[in-house]
Amino acid sequence: MRPGRGGRLKKKIAGLLELPGDLVFDLPRITLIGNMELTVENHRGLMEYSTHRVVIGFGGGQMTVEGCDLVIRRIVKDEVTVTGRISSVGLEG
Repeated sequence: MRPGRGGRLKKKIAGLLELPGDLVFDLPRITLIGNMELTVENHRGLMEYSTHRVVIGFGGGQMTVEGCDLVIRRIVKDEVTVTGRISSVGLEG
């Protein structure tokens, strides 16, 4: 699916002003450190949580983190950190 006129305009403005895409397009910023720690900024809350699976919502979709001994180490308004042995990260939406 191609971005609409509004999407193209936002992309041009972001490029001209050197703004990060996550800010302009309401996207998550994901930081993965090895297979031990995942931090998601700009999230919309936890949708599911167990020691083997964590589902995190974000604007327009969700992220599924799977692994062993998963723990929510930190959760604040716009940031969540998951630690444990992460085996996969999937994005939908």
